[in-house]
Order: sequence, then structure tokens, then C-alpha cells
Amino acid sequence: MMIDPKTYSESIRNESLTELKKERNRLIEEIREYDNAMYDNNIVMISNPDPETIYLNNHLYLAEVCRLIGERLSHGDLNYEF
Repeated sequence: MMIDPKTYSESIRNESLTELKKERNRLIEEIREYDNAMYDNNIVMISNPDPETIYLNNHLYLAEVCRLIGERLSHGDLNYEF
């Protein structure tokens, strides 16, 4: 079950900057995997929710993670582990 972006954002709001970066990287990797799978005609993706919904939500979640990272950095939570 996928959650809406606002609920997702609330669920990760208190994570450290390092954890937010890990989540950002995880989402980017999932997006890349989907993009790469779309070029392989031999792969059949069956899931509930469907892959396109997961793909869309991962983009929305990524926007929320990046927004939270930006908030942390603008408030002086500098962590140079980029």
C-alpha cells in the first residue's frame, strides 16, 4: 500500500540529514531500476500497486525528501557527507 506524499513526509520528518540522504539515494535507485526495466521487453512486472503507481509515488516522495534536506541545510544542519 502506498501512502500519500504528505503522510510520507511526516513519517520521515524527524530523520537525521544522513538518513534523509540515504532515503533520497534509495528512491533514486528505485526510479532508475524502473527506467531500466522499461527498456527490457522480457521483464513482466506485476504488482499491487502497479509499477507505474510506485514510479509516480517515488518521484513525489523524492520531492518531499529533497524539500526536507533543503530545510535542514537552510537551518544550518550542515553535514558534508554528500
